Amino acid sequence: MNTKSVSNAATELLQRLPLENHQQYDFVFENDLAGRAALAVLWRHRQQLELSLVTDEPTDRSILALQSAILAVRNPPRIRLVSAAEAIELARTSTRLVWALLHHRTSPAVYAALNRRNKDTFVPYAVPLAALGDQHPDQTDTAHELLLRDTIRECAGFLNFFGDRYNPFNLYERSQFPRWFTPPPEFNAVLPPLGYATIAPDGTRLDGGEFTGSLQMATQHVRTDHRLQIDLGPMLECCDIGSYDATVQLNNEYSDPAGGGVLAIEVHHNYKRYARWDVATTPAQLQLPIRAVRSGDRLVVAVTALRDNPKPSWSQASRTNINLHIHPRGTHRVPNIVTRAKSWLHRARSSQGS
Repeated sequence: MNTKSVSNAATELLQRLPLENHQQYDFVFENDLAGRAALAVLWRHRQQLELSLVTDEPTDRSILALQSAILAVRNPPRIRLVSAAEAIELARTSTRLVWALLHHRTSPAVYAALNRRNKDTFVPYAVPLAALGDQHPDQTDTAHELLLRDTIRECAGFLNFFGDRYNPFNLYERSQFPRWFTPPPEFNAVLPPLGYATIAPDGTRLDGGEFTGSLQMATQHVRTDHRLQIDLGPMLECCDIGSYDATVQLNNEYSDPAGGGVLAIEVHHNYKRYARWDVATTPAQLQLPIRAVRSGDRLVVAVTALRDNPKPSWSQASRTNINLHIHPRGTHRVPNIVTRAKSWLHRARSSQGS
């Protein structure tokens, strides 16, 4: 679906939904692509909306997921579940109203009630949409489905789940922040799944899986120059807010001065090694401040084996918890020249020892 078509659809829906500033509205919708598309284009006005999700099956998995997804984001609007009969009663009230149910699900009697209301009533699907070829939305039509899906993705992507047959993931789960990630203020984007990988010295990928906040090398991979890594870059890509500061927090409980030189933790920023620590001889918790991070940067954390030691005890010793915190730019102070010189010397020595 091309960008122009999506833009046209969003613009047309917005033109049909001219909410007055600082006024509250009941937003009546169903858990379908059309209802979520109308909600998506108004998402930036969500503090003006009280959502009425129409369903006669309130315990349905898709209904519970949508309800939870909306409540999981920052500054959510109020949402309540109403039956089809209760929705009809809403059409007869005097409150400001957005009626975002599909045309074929709205009876002539309800349309008549909506038409008798005052000017603070908006029915975006009462007449066909030009962006859909002068037709009412029909999400069983592939062209309509794609356009509605992409309109949601552009305006409030976390609403794009259930009914989107081109994406097998339930993105409700991606709208909630994992424990290891602290987003910047007012952040409400969908989070992508991240994958870790074990890399052999020649660059071959040996195994991998979904990252859930910690890295632990498999016993058979605790061998010289093998590394287990996670690229946090996709999380930075979500924070498309210009430049900001970040803190990478690393926690490894293993400590044994006699075990030095077996495992190291490394952090790479934009393909340059930013820092390196020996697992056995470093304090359990490390805070690594990084200034002026940008969307599109590559930020990799790796646990690296420095010599062969394929034992279960060393696999357990490699377990490292990772937390990524995003802060407004300027949170981390600019280091003075002495601190920068010490940092440069530390990195130089670290490079020589690698």
